[in-house]
Amino acid sequence: MVDLLHTLVEDPVIEHDMEALFADALVKLVKRSWCYPTCLVLNNITLGAPFEVIAGGFSEVRKGYIQGRTIAVKQVRSYRSDLEELLKDCAREAIIWSRVSHHNLLPFYGVFYLDDQHSRISLISPWMERGHIGQYLAQFPETDRDPLAMDIAQGIKHLHTSVPTVIHGDLKPCNIFITPSGTACLADFGLAYARDPQRRIATSSQGPAHGGTCPYQAPELLNDEPVSFAGDVYAFACVLYEMYSGIRPFHRRNSAGIIHAVTTGERPARPTGVRDLIWGLIEECWHQTPWKRPSASHIVDKLAVIALPGQRPQHQWDDSFRTAIRGRYPLTDHPLSHFAGLP
Repeated sequence: MVDLLHTLVEDPVIEHDMEALFADALVKLVKRSWCYPTCLVLNNITLGAPFEVIAGGFSEVRKGYIQGRTIAVKQVRSYRSDLEELLKDCAREAIIWSRVSHHNLLPFYGVFYLDDQHSRISLISPWMERGHIGQYLAQFPETDRDPLAMDIAQGIKHLHTSVPTVIHGDLKPCNIFITPSGTACLADFGLAYARDPQRRIATSSQGPAHGGTCPYQAPELLNDEPVSFAGDVYAFACVLYEMYSGIRPFHRRNSAGIIHAVTTGERPARPTGVRDLIWGLIEECWHQTPWKRPSASHIVDKLAVIALPGQRPQHQWDDSFRTAIRGRYPLTDHPLSHFAGLP
């Protein structure tokens, strides 16, 4: 059934409303069963040396190799005691990540089992040699920030306008990578869950306890409200602030101090050298009232004045490679295809 739903979601002739319903059902089924679509399960991956590991808050990423290419192998840390929830989290992220495709989103290649019991699961994507945007700007401080801001905004816009719509939920510099062509792409689609009423998919759980990062969280999230498009826009403002100033919002304060400042309406002061257009956009995006923040589409339109989107690389991912390393279950060969009215 998982294979059938996944193939229906991928079928270009399926109408958008039905695609959204199938996508919701697929996320739910994978979450409950921990089973992945056959075409997303990869084999013949060679892991890199133990020292080639980058540790994060809840996961670690190491180099790997498949068909001569270097890949990133992301594994949620297995010392967590709630193994069942861990497997569900990985399943959600895999399905959501596989559903989005854009030049400003890091591609998802598939999942790889690290043991025969399928209890150690990793998510596979391209290896980004240039690192995340914070590392890149520290190494190349003269880089023009405007095109990178446009890249990030376009990635958010694609998530917010896809079918189903997707909320990132944990936007921050270390989740934004620099591609070989020098563009920015969003990554790390977090602990995913589906929001049925609006047929949205959010990539982190609700409230500040879900693992979102304090300096980039909107005031309503710090008050236990659900993740939202407006929360992503607030985080975008914080990312812009850090990109153009070189310092993290409220970098001298601890988490308690940040929460008090943000929830009471305080924001960082304007850094020296940030021009009016960018500062005005930052202030709009981190407005205290969620509905007064602009949409991602509005942000892209505003940034187009200084960074035309058409001037950036539009086709930087090798889709043929992703297809080559995946299998595929022919839709009409599926044993349950007759239930979907397929020939």
